[in-house]
Amino acid sequence: MAQDTPSGPSVPAAARAKIDPAVLKRMDVAEARGDGRVEAAVVLRQGAASPAPGDSAAEVRRELTRDTETGQAPVVDLVEARGDRVLNTFWLKNMVLVSASPDTLRELAALAPVERVIPNFTLKAPPGEAVDKSADAVARATAQQTTWGLAKIGADKVHSDQKITGEGVRVAVLDTGIDAAHPDLAGKLATADPSDPAHPGGWIEFDADGKPVPGSVPHDSSYHGTHVAGTIAGGDTSGTQIGTAPDAELMGGLVIPGGNGSLAQVIAGMQWAIAPYAADGTPAGEPADVVSMSLGSDGYADELVEPARNILRAGIFPSFAIGNACLQGSASPGNVYESVSVGATDADDNVADFSCGEVVNKTNWSAPPAEWPDTYVVPDVSAPGVDILSALPDGGYGTLDGTSMATPHVSGTVALMLQAQPDLTVDEALSILTGTSQSDDRYGERPNPRYGYGRIDAYAAVREASLRSGVRGTVTDERSGKPLAGVTVARTDTGRAVTTDAAGRFSIRLAPGTHDLALSRFGYVDTVTRQRVRADR
Repeated sequence: MAQDTPSGPSVPAAARAKIDPAVLKRMDVAEARGDGRVEAAVVLRQGAASPAPGDSAAEVRRELTRDTETGQAPVVDLVEARGDRVLNTFWLKNMVLVSASPDTLRELAALAPVERVIPNFTLKAPPGEAVDKSADAVARATAQQTTWGLAKIGADKVHSDQKITGEGVRVAVLDTGIDAAHPDLAGKLATADPSDPAHPGGWIEFDADGKPVPGSVPHDSSYHGTHVAGTIAGGDTSGTQIGTAPDAELMGGLVIPGGNGSLAQVIAGMQWAIAPYAADGTPAGEPADVVSMSLGSDGYADELVEPARNILRAGIFPSFAIGNACLQGSASPGNVYESVSVGATDADDNVADFSCGEVVNKTNWSAPPAEWPDTYVVPDVSAPGVDILSALPDGGYGTLDGTSMATPHVSGTVALMLQAQPDLTVDEALSILTGTSQSDDRYGERPNPRYGYGRIDAYAAVREASLRSGVRGTVTDERSGKPLAGVTVARTDTGRAVTTDAAGRFSIRLAPGTHDLALSRFGYVDTVTRQRVRADR
């Protein structure tokens, strides 16, 4: 097959510019030693595939797979023709992982579809999350019937008053693994075959190349994933309820063994959450409704933009930690615009000192999508993330601080919302979550780089999500008739507000009855309209 390469005298310089300095250094070492191949991820231009809103997870996968297989063929063909190795291919991100000679890597970089040749870099659990499993810490944290975090967001009242517990909703935890035998997690890991200890479709472990590990059974390589899973779906065996959505079903993907994983491992886990399969590659189970990731890479990792965007396109809620004590402001994939980024608060609704947050500039990214805004705020929302009690491997309990602990509160809350309203879209869920969040003026106008839109209120969010009635409409300029974007439409009784989109449209869920809505926008006279809402309309 003829290779598509740029022509002219600038080819060597242009090709070398595509190769990451870390890979260049490894190539130099390999050539000096004469020891052959270098591992690298070959990133190709994003193809023409653009899954449409409303596509199922299966449709998204089919479209992306078809597109990437075609685009990756020249890379695969060249590597195999040179006698080197293709370690893995990916469809959530147009990427091929190879082990190849320096000469082959240079040839790959010269291919027109190739954007970059990068290391299979490391992603980690956020730093500084040391567990406290002392008797005093556990005794203090189990003094009440529910953890302080669940009480703060009102999840306990969702369970008792609304009888909603996350039943029928799947949450994928991509982390260090899960101790599925823990008393508070037993029976909660999904499986397509209850007789198979490997839990096909509900459990998988990936190696550094993003390949499934044969024979792996549910376990935690550290403690982080079990603690996260407990906050999402744990029970009350200790006498204290630890899980936000105790009847949600868990999927466990071990992608950061011991707290550190490769780019290939994490992208493989994200793919699996959309299209689960057993370790032998056989499709098994159902896609996740929520993907919960308390991991990342400090700064702006362009390689995680498309995976995060494609999870959203698949209709799956992307609940991602924003990071701890970030030297570069925030962490990826939490700071990707389409991610739902989560910061951490304490029992007094103060944002934790370690919680990352910032105003992200589009120019922070090397190749941001054209449709992104020039600036945006992370986190989107905050949640309890200080002194959080949850499960530890081998039946234990302990407390941890971190945005990793805040994120599962959000993941569990969305599971509650989805039980209440299974057809809720990601955008609708985020609108309700942000619109019902609690905050005051201590960090300034919302959204801000500390709170985002505020600390989540699960009780208010589930109550609104449960409504099957409301008002939808389009706001227009009275004189021109043109639609108006950026109009705030607010309930006069509660202040709950939404904003019109670029086409002037808005939607707000309301209980049956009469409601006054206040409309405001800079340059226009404020007005109030009275709307009568009928049941199920």
